[in-house]
Amino acid sequence: MDYFTKDRGGLVDWQRNGMFLRETGYHTAQIGDEAVKLIEKHDTAKPLFLYFAALAVHSPLQAPQAEIDAYQQQFPDPEKRAYAAMLTNLDTQVGRLVAALEKRGMRENTIIFFTTDNGGIRQMKAHAPGGAPAKNPPASNGELRDGKSSLYEGGVRLPAIINWPARLKPAVVHEPLHHVDVMPTLLAAAGAKGSPDHPFDGKDMWGAIAEGKPSPHEDLLINVEIFRGAVRKGQWKLVKTALLRARRNCSTSQRTSGRRTTSRSSSPTWSATSRPGSCSTPGRRRRASGSRRSRDSSGRRARPRSTRLRHRRRRAADGEAGVAEGDGGGEEARSR
Repeated sequence: MDYFTKDRGGLVDWQRNGMFLRETGYHTAQIGDEAVKLIEKHDTAKPLFLYFAALAVHSPLQAPQAEIDAYQQQFPDPEKRAYAAMLTNLDTQVGRLVAALEKRGMRENTIIFFTTDNGGIRQMKAHAPGGAPAKNPPASNGELRDGKSSLYEGGVRLPAIINWPARLKPAVVHEPLHHVDVMPTLLAAAGAKGSPDHPFDGKDMWGAIAEGKPSPHEDLLINVEIFRGAVRKGQWKLVKTALLRARRNCSTSQRTSGRRTTSRSSSPTWSATSRPGSCSTPGRRRRASGSRRSRDSSGRRARPRSTRLRHRRRRAADGEAGVAEGDGGGEEARSR
């Protein structure tokens, strides 16, 4: 979305209480204005939950020109200057929120949790639809492997800061915290509980954050998608990639990857072991069974050439790669 026009794919995506409207200004600063207003109007006798979801520093790389020019000496690259200006403006808005809390006397007993949703872009170009791609993605993930859209550490290990002057002492927590842990953790810190008929996926991490206890997680499911997933256990992480193919009108029994799978459903299904072309029709099976086969030099029946080629293609398409990644070293264990 354009930070100034609020245009997203030809539509103005700027709302207040569900109503679309047009307002001039820079997106990050305007979101900051709204958050400060909510704090200023809040009844301090009641609890406050404020979700400040800034668009920055997402692409497109845009910021007020004066803030971009402020980094003229530090960064010769104009894209990096814009990126730095976007981050600076976000930092300014967070400072405004903290100042507003202090002015209302709410700062001491307010929990501030700050984090992001993914690592910086490294392997893809940073740009909005219709805009120009960045020549050099400006984000840095340090020594971590890869970046946004990846399941490696550069894509999923993120900075997180939690502050509560009345209860928390300065410390560094090395235990892994998952995004799904945020809600049960903050509810526990506030003395509240969730609904028993809607259990959380995450766990209460307050002991690890405030008391130095180990994480309650034995393992962490990082992500599951139709073609990949990752799980962490201790200092190891397994990243799995496997293409899943749709099978339609199937009634087949096949052996793949050492496992036998059977489908007798007339509706489309997804299988982690399905292969291109594994879905056949009764007519095709009859023609295949009724065809004459030649014999090779050993006297055995030879598969028709087209069948052999399909078989080879299927085997090639079945390739799967498993990667076990340790946090400390750069070595990998791969299996095929």
